[in-house]
Amino acid sequence: MVGGSGVIYKVEPGDTIVSIARKFGVELAELIKNNPQLNNPARLTTGEEIYIPERLNDT
Repeated sequence: MVGGSGVIYKVEPGDTIVSIARKFGVELAELIKNNPQLNNPARLTTGEEIYIPERLNDT
């Protein structure tokens, strides 16, 4: 986790890094950058914890 405020999300069956980014309205690159613990963001494991950074601009 890079820092700042945000939430921790537990990966659910069927989730992908892309679907999680869309679900929370964050850029894919930002989501990946904030989760350096992910060895391969293309292969998430159910129950894995992903840090979702706070969106800075909700307009």
